[in-house]
Amino acid sequence: DGHQRSISLTMLFALLRDLLEAGNPVGARLHFLVEAPGGGWRLQPQPGIAAFFAAHVQERGAALKEPEGDPMDLTPSERNILANRDHMCGMLRGLAQTEGALRDLALFLIDDCVLIVDEIEDEEEARNILQREEERGLNPHSSELAKVTILSALPALEQEEAAGLFEGVQTQLSADNVSHVLAHIRVLKFRRRSSRAVDVDLIQRFKLDRSGLPFLRNELMPRANMLVRLNRRQIGEPSDRAAIERSLDMLYWIDHKMWMPAALHWLSSKGEAHPQTALFFSRLDRLT
Repeated sequence: DGHQRSISLTMLFALLRDLLEAGNPVGARLHFLVEAPGGGWRLQPQPGIAAFFAAHVQERGAALKEPEGDPMDLTPSERNILANRDHMCGMLRGLAQTEGALRDLALFLIDDCVLIVDEIEDEEEARNILQREEERGLNPHSSELAKVTILSALPALEQEEAAGLFEGVQTQLSADNVSHVLAHIRVLKFRRRSSRAVDVDLIQRFKLDRSGLPFLRNELMPRANMLVRLNRRQIGEPSDRAAIERSLDMLYWIDHKMWMPAALHWLSSKGEAHPQTALFFSRLDRLT
């Protein structure tokens, strides 16, 4: 826990640094809170967003830099970084409208504020804290709960690598879409829907307590990639894409549960290069 807090603090330090005039000694002190002594960054975010975060927040001048190209080509995580950064920038400009006010705010943060880190070494205690937060209504997203449950079920030797693979999926998809793709995998495997918790069903069905890496590599990651491309309407051979895009535009008006498992199944079993992929999506649109 605390990843979002660390991201927000880093954005705050970087924005104040870049909003101050070049050569201001307070800016150098702020950069010391962003860049680690000896090189690298004090905050190492998830690998899937690390390069983007460095280029648009951590590097000098990066916090005021606009991305190149179409923002819709960015991942949800990258768009969230920009949206939060720009929102904070607007708040700072409204709060501290002069160079002196920006400097005073920066000095207050550097000299008069502390960051308290509560480190929990016992895994069982961490789970208890998560459960208490859920009971108090401070609910993490269902996809985050599923991640914790699935990773905890895996053999200990697989958990670190599996966490990296799962986080890679999270950087590609929104939290809602991570939950959706897990539910779609269950439908594809069970051939039916269920009222039970998705994560529990997946653990039992795929025997994740014995080994979970094949599930992540062969089930979750490929279908997450397919979902990203479906969301972007980048499916099919170039000659078929316009027709497929029209079908997808219609399908996305309908609850994804009605048609997404069928779309993922076709792409998994037949492949998007199949000569009847455009016909499949046309018929799926009509049926839905």
